[in-house]
Amino acid sequence: MKSWRLYERLVAKLCTEEYDDKSLTTIPNAHITGKISNRKRQIDFLVDYRFDNDTSRRIIIDAKNRRRPIDIKEVESFEGLMKDVEASRGIIISTNGYTQSALRRAQEHIGLRIIPEKDIEELDLRT
Repeated sequence: MKSWRLYERLVAKLCTEEYDDKSLTTIPNAHITGKISNRKRQIDFLVDYRFDNDTSRRIIIDAKNRRRPIDIKEVESFEGLMKDVEASRGIIISTNGYTQSALRRAQEHIGLRIIPEKDIEELDLRT
């Protein structure tokens, strides 16, 4: 199994264990049709409302197993994905951190967080 796939599965497992809300469902490797693109979009890990089409609580998580820090282009690309799948919040978990410009760009978009891999155990999806 490729290392990036294994990393995605590890992130999904950790997030599933941390999140226990019966009104929400957690789906690793989800596929959602984008409202803007009208194409299937792959999501590493999806937290969605279980009983309705309400996207106000939709969270998408992207696991980045990279040798270099996440840069601003990846943040902007992820922000576009969030808009397309109508996610209210997004989280990028990165093996190698992020650049300061990526962090500043993510902070401008309130629903987006970048988390270094070392801090994944402190991730609380309820906040």
